[in-house]
Amino acid sequence: MSNRLLSRDRRRKILSYLRIGGRVLVALIPIALVVFGVRQYKFSQRAAPLVAQKEAAVGPHVDTPLLAVRRVPTLVSAPLSTADIKAKLTFIAPLVPAGSCLAVSADGQVVGATNMDQAVIPASNQKVITAAIALEKLGPDYQFETKIYGKEVDGTVEDLYVVGGGDPVLATPKFREASKKFDYYVDTPFTKLEDLLTQLRKDKGIRVVNGSLIGVGTRYEGDGLLGSWPKNQVSPIGGLVINDTRTSYTDQLYGLDPAKHAVEQLAAIMKDNRIIYNGEPPKSGALPVDPGEVLASVKSAPLKDIVAAMLTRSENTIAEMLFREIGFKLAGTGSFGVSAQAVTETLASWNVPMAGVVIDDGSGLDRADKLTCGALLAVLSHAGPSGDLANGLATPGRGTLAKEFLNSPVKDRLRAKTGTLQGVRSLTGYVSSTPEHSVTFALVLNGVNATAQADKLWNMLGDAMASFPTLIDVTAFAPKPAIPG
Repeated sequence: MSNRLLSRDRRRKILSYLRIGGRVLVALIPIALVVFGVRQYKFSQRAAPLVAQKEAAVGPHVDTPLLAVRRVPTLVSAPLSTADIKAKLTFIAPLVPAGSCLAVSADGQVVGATNMDQAVIPASNQKVITAAIALEKLGPDYQFETKIYGKEVDGTVEDLYVVGGGDPVLATPKFREASKKFDYYVDTPFTKLEDLLTQLRKDKGIRVVNGSLIGVGTRYEGDGLLGSWPKNQVSPIGGLVINDTRTSYTDQLYGLDPAKHAVEQLAAIMKDNRIIYNGEPPKSGALPVDPGEVLASVKSAPLKDIVAAMLTRSENTIAEMLFREIGFKLAGTGSFGVSAQAVTETLASWNVPMAGVVIDDGSGLDRADKLTCGALLAVLSHAGPSGDLANGLATPGRGTLAKEFLNSPVKDRLRAKTGTLQGVRSLTGYVSSTPEHSVTFALVLNGVNATAQADKLWNMLGDAMASFPTLIDVTAFAPKPAIPG
């Protein structure tokens, strides 16, 4: 019996040694292939003159040995292509302060991370979340529609109801002209408010409005402002907003009724469009059971263009109205709470890591918002480096990156969303190396020194990302002529 047990123990030890040896052999194969391939390449170079002579006599011949590295390029080249970016990121990692985070992936492989699961205040990097969900759930070609209802009789109407459809870029001619002087609105695809009046006059023959002009902005439930937002940063949110609720072209009002403001702006341009307004002062209200027929309607630019303006210029009003529209479309109401729940559930359905994530608004103005670099990376990866989200991001020399990365090696390849609040600087986006290779990254700095640290870390990060993919001597992976003889 003891001999049998001893024999079993010996067999187990032998099997164990064989397993270990097998693992070591598997680990050494890629290294051996690289060395073998390089030596073979060098030897073939020395033999090139002889090969040329033989090919001249008998014609070309390709001979790649079974174990040549050229037969397994992906196995060997994948880790080699990320060698430089990984090395450079190791120098950045210790500089990322506590309470901040960094996550970088190359071709979907995480190549550097610091506090990747740390919950941080994202500032306007929150807009990346809003944009990604709006584009997918509403669709890149989605359009907002503003309608006018009324009862026309012989070119005259009593009451006109202007019903907002959530268009965040509806604007008057004077506002569009004045906005050219403000970098904040450059490239915004405004919807022309006067098109409504053109339809009333030309298509319906309306010349006089005798009754009331009522703005209906009840598309979204709840308050138009969050009390936690900093002042002078965002307009009141409603279903009907015109001119970003600005009553002048230099100041922005808050706490006003956006629907009332909208119909005031419409009344002000009626005369320019040869419609006489004899009614009461414009006001906000609800749509009655029988408002009449649709007399005019105007649609916005496609959503992807509006999202691009929001991301490039970091426009808060657009972000918050898209946030409410997501809730309206997915849950039917569009209140802040319902929209936050709809966004949260969508992120979870995308398998975004949700630990520590708190969604409170769509713009990132609320300091209660919390994201992780891991969550941002997952959302960017879901959207992809060549989709509508990526195409809408700012580039060096344009938008919020107007003065950033101008001398960086990634100047012509970087697309990113910035974020700034007191004690917060964030940068999230993509660097495209080639059509086949790209880097996805998120860097969010929280703390009193966030602004001071940002410039240095942004530049270091740009330099690191520029090194991907590491250049590999592709000739070592190509079939080589056989050595004569």
